[in-house]
Amino acid sequence: MNLELDDIQRELVALTSEACETFAKQWRTSTAERGESLKALADIGILGVRHPEPHGSGLSAVEAVLSAFVCGAALAPTPLLVWADLVGSALPETLAGSVTVTGSFDHARGVSYGGRTDQVVLVDSAGAHVLDSKAVAWESVPHIDPTLPRAVVRGAIAANGVAVADADEVDRWRWQFADLVSAHLVGVGVGALDSAVAYAKERQQFGRPIGSFQAVKHMLADTYTSLEMARSQVQIAALCWSERNPGAPDQAIAAAVVATRGAIQAAQTAIQVHGGMGFTAEAVPHLYYKRALQLQDDLLAAGVHAKQLLHRDLTLHG
Repeated sequence: MNLELDDIQRELVALTSEACETFAKQWRTSTAERGESLKALADIGILGVRHPEPHGSGLSAVEAVLSAFVCGAALAPTPLLVWADLVGSALPETLAGSVTVTGSFDHARGVSYGGRTDQVVLVDSAGAHVLDSKAVAWESVPHIDPTLPRAVVRGAIAANGVAVADADEVDRWRWQFADLVSAHLVGVGVGALDSAVAYAKERQQFGRPIGSFQAVKHMLADTYTSLEMARSQVQIAALCWSERNPGAPDQAIAAAVVATRGAIQAAQTAIQVHGGMGFTAEAVPHLYYKRALQLQDDLLAAGVHAKQLLHRDLTLHG
């Protein structure tokens, strides 16, 4: 299987990188409204990469994850991008960036940007409904990632929600969510690793850059290997998705497992390489670590975790 990028894919990565560079500082330091950056991503076709024109770019899930790798490294607002992608077929205005949307597979655990978007998608046993965020009572709750404010629904949910997916479609969303979030996690890991490498080249101990020490080299090399394995698995899962391969759900779950592991390892490595500075609010590594933990929790809320992968493996081979 050839995972090398073609010219169109390389152009997409470059375009996404340029756009993310514009908003990276804002994404890392502010919990303010993200509408401006989402509209900018929508205007160049990044928000709806895998959706058909005119609302999307007419590409595939493979290109969607390539773009997500870059967005993850820039700490883009993952929940807003992923939920716009999931509901884009039913709500094309989200792909245009004119309407912001968030959601949750288990809103009792909290909703990222809950109450801060135009619309919210809530899932229950019957399917998914989209509601005006103002029609829902929200209560802010503590959250792991300071750049992803969260809130929970309090009181009765308004009955005027519009159905956008039945239970079967929501089941498909779960593994598609896993694939997209996994791509962001790989990007988070790459961003953390890049920050560690840059610091290791600059920080001096005993008159030498700490990156010249064998122990640091091994740490960084092991992390790089882990992330490249995760990147390959995410791309394979996306390829299965785009080709409607029946194994796509299994591949997506596998991607979630290795991408979560790789991102957390990379963030922990970055913190360790930065030393005491890595634990401070002034340093970037703690943001990558907290984003990885929050996305791991979002995957658990979607019902995607290692036990599910093990269950599928036993079903197939037991």
